[in-house]
Amino acid sequence: MILFHRQAHGIPRRYDKDETDESINNRGGDHYDWMFQADGCLATWATAELLRTDCADEVGAIVLPDHRVDYLQFEGDVSDDRGSVRRVESGQFELIAAAPDRLEVRTRGNRNCVLVIYRTWCGEGVSFWRISSRPSADGMPTRADAS
Repeated sequence: MILFHRQAHGIPRRYDKDETDESINNRGGDHYDWMFQADGCLATWATAELLRTDCADEVGAIVLPDHRVDYLQFEGDVSDDRGSVRRVESGQFELIAAAPDRLEVRTRGNRNCVLVIYRTWCGEGVSFWRISSRPSADGMPTRADAS
């Protein structure tokens, strides 16, 4: 599922290597939460932009703490003045491969593609990720996914 998280405070999110996870999260800013249900929680990454669905695309991301599965059914104001969320996309996913620094899933629903979520850089207090989307007519991995 992808939620659009509008926050009342803070500049739009960006992801610079001179920041820490804490400073990015405290700064706030509107963003998209990419959520995948596993082991009773939602593994979550945030992006400043939404990936295109009509062609291969890629965007920077940061990993967020796991979210409660309640967010699968929730839209509206978030407690403690943390803004509001609305569902942008939903669907199912099938795990293709998983490693500590890489997750590869096939999605079905609003977005039929292969998503690859991978860590690009890790420093003191921060780690930067990319989410890569490679659509295909049947949602199967494409030649580009072989790399």
